Amino acid sequence: MLDAWQGLTLNEGVLGGRLKAEVLTNLEHGLVMNDGWLEGTDMDSIVERLTALGGTQDEAVFAAAMLAARMSVGGGIIDTRGELRERDEGALLVTKGASLNAIMGALWADHHEEGLVGLGVQGDDLAAILASVEGRPKSFGAFLRGLDDARAAARREARFPHRRGQLQGPLGITHDLVLTGLLDGGGRAQKAACDRHDNVEEAAAAWAWLLAAERHTGQEWHFEPVARDRGGAWSTAARALVEAGTALLDDDDESRREAFTSALAELAATMGVDAP
Repeated sequence: MLDAWQGLTLNEGVLGGRLKAEVLTNLEHGLVMNDGWLEGTDMDSIVERLTALGGTQDEAVFAAAMLAARMSVGGGIIDTRGELRERDEGALLVTKGASLNAIMGALWADHHEEGLVGLGVQGDDLAAILASVEGRPKSFGAFLRGLDDARAAARREARFPHRRGQLQGPLGITHDLVLTGLLDGGGRAQKAACDRHDNVEEAAAAWAWLLAAERHTGQEWHFEPVARDRGGAWSTAARALVEAGTALLDDDDESRREAFTSALAELAATMGVDAP
């Protein structure tokens, strides 16, 4: 750059800006954004700088926590398209003109968990929300506005000894359908139960729930006779699990939790599998 200036190919009017840009680009640590530098250790300062980009306070806090997480492992360049370009060392650079949405999009894949923690989401709530996330949100604003609902749903699911997806095999299929029916509605659970199944055991487990929840009418064509027969043999124990789950959802009482665990063990015994 100095060679260009000395050779009269660089206008003196832009020299100051170019010098500043060169200095900021070559800083060894911190956050460079909007032609300014931040140490990166004071979250309030980062949030204040992000708030100037527009968006909500929650979006600024979420993005700030992700920026801090990124700086803790290395630098990089966030461009206006919402992409993160890796670099081995140096400060974290946010390209001038990058929006708050672009920053969140660039850091989502690697640091959305730290972003949620920055918003105060922890423990069971955090685990449930992370389990429910499927890819980058289409709208970060809508995603963050829905966190209160997600937290409430997480607390309801936390009443049960096992989360959906934790148990395997036919027992896991029926267990997850029971929870889906109770937490998300029978229609959603029925749709999942009638999806294609990999084997007869899984189909039988789904049919057992349909019988237990009394949502089997007209759904027979989805299931082979052998799956319906086997599921029918499991349906009484599945119905007991539905009833125990309904009671537990109504009142988070230790005795009702134990009753649900017992009903799950009885269903496992009926299916000929180990209880969790």
